[in-house]
Amino acid sequence: MSLKPLTILLLATLPLAAQQARPGQSGPVIGYVFPAGGCRQSEFEVAVGGAALAGTRAAFCSGEGVSAVVLKHYKPINNLLENKIRDLVKAEREKRAADPATKAAKPGPYLREEEILQTIAKRENLSDDDVAAFIESVTQKRDPKRQPNIQLIERVTLRIKIDPTAAPGKRELRLRAGNGLSNPLAFIVGSLPEASETEPNDRAEQTTSPVKLPAVLNGQILPGDVDCFAFDGRKGMKLTVAVAARELMPYLPDTVPGWFQATVALLDATGREVTYQGSFAHRPDPLLCVSLPADGRYMLQIRDSLCRGREDFVYRITAGDIPCLTEQYPTGGQLGSKVPVRVAGWNL
Repeated sequence: MSLKPLTILLLATLPLAAQQARPGQSGPVIGYVFPAGGCRQSEFEVAVGGAALAGTRAAFCSGEGVSAVVLKHYKPINNLLENKIRDLVKAEREKRAADPATKAAKPGPYLREEEILQTIAKRENLSDDDVAAFIESVTQKRDPKRQPNIQLIERVTLRIKIDPTAAPGKRELRLRAGNGLSNPLAFIVGSLPEASETEPNDRAEQTTSPVKLPAVLNGQILPGDVDCFAFDGRKGMKLTVAVAARELMPYLPDTVPGWFQATVALLDATGREVTYQGSFAHRPDPLLCVSLPADGRYMLQIRDSLCRGREDFVYRITAGDIPCLTEQYPTGGQLGSKVPVRVAGWNL
């Protein structure tokens, strides 16, 4: 019996497949990009989180007009070194407390005592990266919104530059590490001004500086997190609020359910909910189209519908009195023909 060509091809590729699947040989994996986009003619830093990112030396964005430079790779500190530094800090604090010259001084939390850490680092030949990783580890453990996750345990900082001639739209961003090329994640090139959240911003009183619309608002929903953005509106303003969450990350393989289900609400100056949306038609991400009832300060509030959160719960909100299509019929036509299309929407 002779083998079919497809069977021969599969058998020939088995050794290569087995080699690629060996333990410890997996390539770099990225789980989030934040912010997940930027405005044309801008330059800014981006955090890319994932695993197996050691040796990252380049980043690539599909299309033209977007360049990226790798600034730094952060890898969490190992337990032995963290415990060593913790013991050294404790011993140094006790030594200073017993010293008559420093006994009168009351040292605060050791994360604020840069002098102690610098003294220890110089004496023990610790690198700046070791000290930074120690501070990062302790800070994360003390923050209830930051939970360790092995899939997002490493972080690479990029410097992104978007040319003024770059075409707006969705791109793909990848990292090249010592182990190969990473999976792609969405990166959006836009035309509107951009702003990013500043924590804490869970409540209206914490958002002191209103954003100027129209704009794109960037953020991350961490465990139990709620993000608020204030803006000033006028009566009769036709506001469009389009959230991109599932659009950026359609599926998260290690969460339940396996996606970020964003909800968005519009609140007035008294905190009363004007309108709310959890999705729109066939689109899983919410879309608000509302005419503002009065002049004054308003608040956009975004969260996960199940109050979950993680670094890869990344979102982009496009907000302002901007056009938005909500209906289109028909949705296509025959090649070479002229088809009348009926559209409806907001601010058209």
